[in-house]
Amino acid sequence: MSTLQMGEYVTNWKQFAGLGPRKLPDGSYLLVKPCPGDVPIPMVYTANDTGSFVKALVQSPPGTNLLGYGSLIGWSEYMRLWTSVLKVSGRFEQIPIETYMDKAPVNLAKEIQEAYAYQAEFGWDGGDPSIVHPKDLLVDVPTTSVEEYIRGEDWSSVLEAQST
Repeated sequence: MSTLQMGEYVTNWKQFAGLGPRKLPDGSYLLVKPCPGDVPIPMVYTANDTGSFVKALVQSPPGTNLLGYGSLIGWSEYMRLWTSVLKVSGRFEQIPIETYMDKAPVNLAKEIQEAYAYQAEFGWDGGDPSIVHPKDLLVDVPTTSVEEYIRGEDWSSVLEAQST
């Protein structure tokens, strides 16, 4: 049996405001996460890329354990791309894990905090040696990069938001 493990959904910011950049009083934008900004995160645009991953698995040997993503970058690089594409100023900041998502329902906040703690200790894939990346497959796997996603997304809800 082959498996597909998905990376961080690039659309998560749409589900809860605390997951994406927020506008500051000076007009710049801040993205906060409870992890260092240079730790690579597999980021995936599921609406575009899931089919490519499934097709690649069907064309690959049984037992393939694929980590599906379009870009493997840290949050600092994400914000560099985001600000560059949208022509705004902004930055990434690491915050204490216990303060991350503190305005979310308690159980949701705890789940997300624990996921970040796991990732900080074990890595996104937990160090599983059976994991393969899209580039490792012997078939072409078209994916959407984070930059392509940012360019194609409607960011008006973030860009026109009141500062916090």
